[in-house]
Amino acid sequence: MLSLAKVNAYVIAKQHLLPGYKARGVVQAARDAVGLHATDAMTPYISLWNRVCGFEKGMLEAELYEARSLLRLRAMRGTLFLFTRGFAPVAFSATRYARRSPGEILRTWGVSRSEYERLRRAIEKMLAGGPMTSKEMHAAFPKKGLRDIQRKAGKATYMNTNLFVAWRVMEESGLVTSGKPSGASRVFAENLYETAPMKLTMSEEKAKTRLLEAYLAAYGPVVEDDIAWWADYTKGEVRRLLAGMEIEYLEIESLDGEYMMLRDDCERLKKFDGKPKSLLFLPYEDPYAKAYRARSRLVDEEHDRSFYVGGSAQPCVLIDGRVAGLWKWKQGKLQVEVFGKFAGREPVACRKARKLERFLLALTTKKEKS
Repeated sequence: MLSLAKVNAYVIAKQHLLPGYKARGVVQAARDAVGLHATDAMTPYISLWNRVCGFEKGMLEAELYEARSLLRLRAMRGTLFLFTRGFAPVAFSATRYARRSPGEILRTWGVSRSEYERLRRAIEKMLAGGPMTSKEMHAAFPKKGLRDIQRKAGKATYMNTNLFVAWRVMEESGLVTSGKPSGASRVFAENLYETAPMKLTMSEEKAKTRLLEAYLAAYGPVVEDDIAWWADYTKGEVRRLLAGMEIEYLEIESLDGEYMMLRDDCERLKKFDGKPKSLLFLPYEDPYAKAYRARSRLVDEEHDRSFYVGGSAQPCVLIDGRVAGLWKWKQGKLQVEVFGKFAGREPVACRKARKLERFLLALTTKKEKS
């Protein structure tokens, strides 16, 4: 039976959160997290600040908008992620359930297939000249081909244009993606859009297997419930996909259930002797904090409802792989709520908090136009 402290230390080492195990760069961190949560604009920056030595916000922007080594996609559980360019087609093909079908979107908004094809060709032609914002695309599109659409749903009325509907179908089909923000502050500005450099040649079955293998490698040991919840697959589907993998089963002290991990990864865990001590300020929906349905490995039951609110993992202070408090960024100040005591590591927590505060100030301060 393995100790929970050793297991948590091993997983946060795999996640480049343990001192001495930091990622060499943004792409490695994103790859080993199986995507960075990106629903909140600040989350990937803070996740990388914790994982990459000397991380600055320009490092993410260079990979995302210049090298194009990362792509923003809606994937597991319908959530936005930043995936490496190599893994993006896998995640896209393995999570088709997370996106509405093109036919459903077109029917909902009353756009015919022939009208969509005409709009798609026009959008591709516009984007061939470079990234554009939604506003720029609408301004450049011939007015005679543009029409407003009104849709009623109960008492609510929704307005859109046929061009936006076509763009939405293209996004759900993996043909376009959001690119570099257009404003001075890249955290808050409207995105430019461009064609997505993805080749969707992998079968859905193979993609699902690859996705689960990546999850097990990143976050194992896990229980079946964790896998089904994280990938948003049925348990029957999870069992079928696991049947073709080399899996090792194990028990973890103080945790119920049969835990599993890839066999070669299990051998590495048994040999792991990294120092378990760590203190981290993780952001809202950090991949590590969001990796498990069975959260008893992360947080005491009495604090679970404070940590996990409305289905979302809150910004937390992590000590040795477990949640020891919460934090929030308010009016340019870092506010920390402690669950009990910080195990005698208050000085370390204060230093880390000051570093994060400086990083957040640099991240959220808008540059003045020259």
